Amino acid sequence: MKKSILSAVILSALSFASNASAEQVDNQWFWGVNISSDSIEPEIPGMGSDKASGFGLFAGKQFNEHISVMAGYKKFGTPTFELSGMCLGCSAVDFNIDLSSLYVKSRLKNTFDNGFMVFADLALNSWDVDAKASYAGYSGSGNVSGTDLSFGAGIGYQNDRHEYTLGFENYDFDGTEVTSASVSYSYSF
Repeated sequence: MKKSILSAVILSALSFASNASAEQVDNQWFWGVNISSDSIEPEIPGMGSDKASGFGLFAGKQFNEHISVMAGYKKFGTPTFELSGMCLGCSAVDFNIDLSSLYVKSRLKNTFDNGFMVFADLALNSWDVDAKASYAGYSGSGNVSGTDLSFGAGIGYQNDRHEYTLGFENYDFDGTEVTSASVSYSYSF
């Protein structure tokens, strides 16, 4: 009889601890930062692509152990392109692109018992591009903005209230293709 009561108490304690742990994951708010290496390829033929470093800030809500939603700001790197060969004997045209995005992202993730996880992202981006061109002492600038979807996936590690991720994202901003590899840290509260 004492063994069955002791077993019931232990099982109840384990059940309570399991529920408390699950509740701790559910309905948590979080904030985070990331740094990225961005490969930016404009739609203009002959420009190629360039790499630059970017950063981001985000905040969100973890609804359960698999689904979260976040909003954030991403500042992509600012690459410089050189377009040459436009005419015989002409100097090259230099382009600078400054690209940023405000986004809302949903994340589907699976966390394993050891704390490692895999995830997939779908985001709606409101992006803005400032472009500057200079040629033979002349210069000009322009601005383009729009809204597009982006996709991402990655791996990470989660313990207590800390999460570390390595993610890859693919963007297509009206023909300008951006591939981003980022390292992120987030804190849940």
